[in-house]
Amino acid sequence: MNLIVVPVILLQLALAEQDPLPPPNSEHIARISKLIRETEGRDIELKARIEKLQQKLQQAYADFELDQEHIGQLQIQIVTSQNKLLVNYNRLQVGYREIMGRERFRQIKLRIDNYIETAEERRKKQEETTDKPSPQSE
Repeated sequence: MNLIVVPVILLQLALAEQDPLPPPNSEHIARISKLIRETEGRDIELKARIEKLQQKLQQAYADFELDQEHIGQLQIQIVTSQNKLLVNYNRLQVGYREIMGRERFRQIKLRIDNYIETAEERRKKQEETTDKPSPQSE
């Protein structure tokens, strides 16, 4: 699932169902929207950079004579960019928890887990029905 889609789904679920907790206010929604926009933009930028670097690495390996120094530099750049991607995702998760608080997060997580389990059960049932051989008329 896309990095940014999960928080949006969580927020929509929080707004859609009645809770003992008050719904997120406009400040919460604005802060979450800003956090999502920032992290999504950074995510897209970093993934594009990683893809470009991986293509350069493939090109470097395409030559018979390997330029180990160049290859090493590309590998370091790829790992550094992957680390930045993980830091960006962590920033999203930390920010989301700071904005929504422990109890709202717990409630939304339960709903998401339930939704995922239900979706998995539906997928398995669908697979079972499509995997069964159709009755053959003789």
